[in-house]
Amino acid sequence: MRPPSPIIHAALLCAALLLPQAAQAQSEKFVKRWNERLAGFEAENEALPDDARPVLLFGSSSMEGWKNSRRMRFLPTSDYLFLNRGISGDGIGLNDYGLFNRLQVSVYDARPSFVFILNGRNSIGRSSRGVRRTAEKYGEVVAHIQASLPDAVVCVVTCAPVNHGYADMAPYVLELNAKLAELAAERECPLIDLFSLLVGDDGLLKEELTRDGLHFKDEGYRLLGEQIARVLRGGIEPAEPAEPAERPRSHEVQAGETLSAIAKLYGTSWQVLAELNELEDPNRLVPGQLLILPSDDSR
Repeated sequence: MRPPSPIIHAALLCAALLLPQAAQAQSEKFVKRWNERLAGFEAENEALPDDARPVLLFGSSSMEGWKNSRRMRFLPTSDYLFLNRGISGDGIGLNDYGLFNRLQVSVYDARPSFVFILNGRNSIGRSSRGVRRTAEKYGEVVAHIQASLPDAVVCVVTCAPVNHGYADMAPYVLELNAKLAELAAERECPLIDLFSLLVGDDGLLKEELTRDGLHFKDEGYRLLGEQIARVLRGGIEPAEPAEPAERPRSHEVQAGETLSAIAKLYGTSWQVLAELNELEDPNRLVPGQLLILPSDDSR
């Protein structure tokens, strides 16, 4: 591949220098904390007795949210040793970070008996391509753990629903969860359907279970803890192939949304949406307006 011309190179350099300082600082902060968490995991691993066989809570912020007080209240800590291997903001491993890139320290060196994985929303973005890439890497994570630790039980946890400012991710969370159910069946893993426990009638994370639309409160951890306990007792068998996720039938227009953007979100065209909803002016949408979405066979 030929190197970029001096003009292009200079443009790229300028673009990098013009990145908001807050974004650069946030990235540096994440990398620093990611490495600090791994150092903490290493120390925990070294202190483990040879026969410990802990239960790992492996993922991003929702798993890191299993603070000691929550573990004591909602998990069978008298019978099992739980290790929190969550890192807030971490993805599945599509870049230099993520679960796939910390398997040795986070998982293998702890010699676990169970590994519960909750991750994916940080990597899917807002596209079906992002969903596919995330699901593929997730499959690699599960396969590598099973190959390296054949006696450990790997449990797949579906991603929680979203709400508020993240509501536009809802179709892609559904799409990813359908692929995770297929993966769990293919790899003969137990499957905890966290999504179904937390979703409301509108297809979004229940208002009473969240503050920010992304993370869930104590009640969500209680519900998840019950399912984790069931898996530990052998009460959840390996998953069976899931039915394809049902797509939403309507979309509520949010401030600033365009018909083209909404159409892209649901894999259709703005012309189809305009005709289906009898829009006289496709460029004039009102926040709160309800748009009918096409069925799968009419996209």
